[in-house]
Amino acid sequence: MLPSSNSGQASAGDVGAQAGAPDPADESFLASVASIWDAEISDLTTADAPLADTALAPDTVLDAEAAALTLPTPDSCSPSNQDTPEVTATPSAHHDTTPASTMISMSTTFTSVATHGGVPPDVVLVSTDGVYFYVNRALLASASANYFAALLPPSVRSPDGFPLAHTQDASDVLNIILHAVYDMSPARYAPPVTTLLAALDRLPAYGMLPAQHVVPPRALYAVLLAQAPLAPLAVYTAAAHYGLNDLAVAVSSHLLSFPLPALTDAQAEAMGAIYLKRLFMLHKQRVDALKGVLAQAPYPHPETEICTFADQKKIARAWQLAATYLVAEAQPDLPPSRMEATVNSLMVGMACEDCKEALRKRLQKAVVEWTMLPLNFDVTSSRRQAFSSRHRAYSSHRRTYSGHLELRDMQDVLQRFPTPPPTKEKEKLILRAAEAPKRQPLILVDCAESWAHTKATASTSQGRHAAHSLSKAVHTQRAETSEARRHQRYTEAERALERSLRSLASPEEHDRALRTTASLLGQLSKTTEEATRQAQILLASSDLHGPALYAAKRERWIWELRQRQAREAAARLQQAPAAPVVDRRQANLARFLESSEHRLSTRPAPRLKR
Repeated sequence: MLPSSNSGQASAGDVGAQAGAPDPADESFLASVASIWDAEISDLTTADAPLADTALAPDTVLDAEAAALTLPTPDSCSPSNQDTPEVTATPSAHHDTTPASTMISMSTTFTSVATHGGVPPDVVLVSTDGVYFYVNRALLASASANYFAALLPPSVRSPDGFPLAHTQDASDVLNIILHAVYDMSPARYAPPVTTLLAALDRLPAYGMLPAQHVVPPRALYAVLLAQAPLAPLAVYTAAAHYGLNDLAVAVSSHLLSFPLPALTDAQAEAMGAIYLKRLFMLHKQRVDALKGVLAQAPYPHPETEICTFADQKKIARAWQLAATYLVAEAQPDLPPSRMEATVNSLMVGMACEDCKEALRKRLQKAVVEWTMLPLNFDVTSSRRQAFSSRHRAYSSHRRTYSGHLELRDMQDVLQRFPTPPPTKEKEKLILRAAEAPKRQPLILVDCAESWAHTKATASTSQGRHAAHSLSKAVHTQRAETSEARRHQRYTEAERALERSLRSLASPEEHDRALRTTASLLGQLSKTTEEATRQAQILLASSDLHGPALYAAKRERWIWELRQRQAREAAARLQQAPAAPVVDRRQANLARFLESSEHRLSTRPAPRLKR
């Protein structure tokens, strides 16, 4: 039998080199090797049967690599080196050896005695190619959401007594995954990009989110970013697929030289619509920025005898021609040296030193501006800008103009107007757009618009504040309307109705007050209907969506509720006798019913004289 591994190990190359050396000092070593092989062959053969027909015992089957690893060395023959410990190695495959000399392929990082993170290993993970990884079970369970693909706790034990579980990944991929769990850099193994991306794809299978392990300053993020220049499109596609914003932003600078027409459908589908658009917009914005950098011609210098303004115009036209040439063949990664070579060609044959100096200054400014442009897209700032624009649009719908019009003001308008618009017109809810650049949109419903303007500008402080924010034309147009006169007619009609209900002793005054009230309310109703029609004609093309529509629907619901309450109150008043003294609420209700061609009276109304 071969000696156990405790006697020392040597590589196959070393054994071959020692066997072929003709040094007489090694004759004893060669003799010992020959005697070992002779004894091994004599044990495997029989006296009458040939070697080829003899069945080998299972515990003596060895391959070339295992035999090479267990051959004795000259140093191992000496008694002083018999207690040398076994060197931990990581062969490419796991071998079944004899029980007396069991050998395993072990990871050089996750060994049985390594304590990464201050915790000792208590479980073994075996890759598909037979490499053993000694790790901590509690650490794996804390980093995984599915107990590391349901491998924990394992029910099988390894030859050295550790719980053992077999994984579905090769040793190189499993090595990267375990380094991500321990947050250690696998850079010393120099893993290729394909292995890193394969490990990234396998993270969800072990219950690990890539967005948690591939972020700065994690070790896996650093090694992916370091390998990104070798395969930027593959790394960017993987980052876009898993939503790794920081990695995608950092890698996008390496894609400026990538031709976008060469992008395949599978790659575009893998990275998704959002990051595909950002990649296209990055290329487009860089080219547009180059146009802006080269748009301005050199500044002219004072006219001299040898260089007039007409000559300087020729220099400007030459600059524009060179800029057109650069923009026509522009790439997002245009090197500044090409820009300098193109502009320097304009100085050939130029006699004016001032023009040359102007060209040099303009070229230097263009190069600085081009090199200072960002090489990647900033998703955080773009999201912040998009959120700010949406927030401003939403806030503009919720705000009112400078008169501080509130919702209760519109409710009061709907209650005080004698003839609200019909239901069909109420369904056409109108959002009035801003009439001045500094004015916020005003949400009003139909005929409530004019009265709200009058009420908001009634106060001196509110009117003065509104005059500063609204343009002079809008303020003048509002002052020329008949809102103040309409408010006055409404007040007179309300007071006349109250007098008619309170003066029960004189039928003549009661009749006169009713006639005056009916006339004023009729005029007010016609004016209100006309204002409603004009508002609908003017604002027929307004946008109807968002908070404006919600507020208008709320106002419609309030108006219908008031109508229903008024009808119920009118029915109760018609059944019960009226009180001799009518308060303001009943007066408003009577005025509303009067405008709707109803009569509320404490006694039979007298006949009107023709």
